[in-house]
Amino acid sequence: LRTDPAAAREALAAAGIPSEPARRSPDGLVVSGSASGLNQSAPYRDGALHIQDEASQLIAPLVAPLPGDAVLDLCAGRGGKTTHLAALMEDAGGILAVDIHPRKLADLETLARRLGATSIRTRTGDAEADLGEALQARFDRVLVDAPCTGLGTLVVRWFGFDLRGVPDGDDARRAGLRSSLGSLKREAEAEFTRGGAV
Repeated sequence: LRTDPAAAREALAAAGIPSEPARRSPDGLVVSGSASGLNQSAPYRDGALHIQDEASQLIAPLVAPLPGDAVLDLCAGRGGKTTHLAALMEDAGGILAVDIHPRKLADLETLARRLGATSIRTRTGDAEADLGEALQARFDRVLVDAPCTGLGTLVVRWFGFDLRGVPDGDDARRAGLRSSLGSLKREAEAEFTRGGAV
């Protein structure tokens, strides 16, 4: 919200933190070398950037929110995707961020303030049990990133296995994954209403 990737890269360089554009995310930067001190840097403190896994950065553009949209983000967690939605909407419109954990929503509110996102409202609740009237509103877009376990990050950190990509030379594995993902997508789409996306 406060900058763009090119300006953020320049600000990081000025803070002595080199970075490169991310491979897949048009909004992402990858810090070259050690990321030590990144969350103490001026660009971070000033809300010019947020630290987020590249795979997570690909979700909000798939939702494709437009300025002025009403967006429901169920399982919002700590708000990385929620604030990315706000940025794509140019902070115009409204986002209702729902999570079952109040502490995660408190972290989301802190993140939104640091990044300058004012279009986000939070609500603690279980989507199946206690949202009632909140779900009676009309939403232009809905993001359900369930179950919000963070296991992708855990697997990368603890086991050194990066689920975000397969080596370029492993064509057979890539083809198998594409086939499996295509089947999963078709099965999921069969469970949703027309006009939705998986």
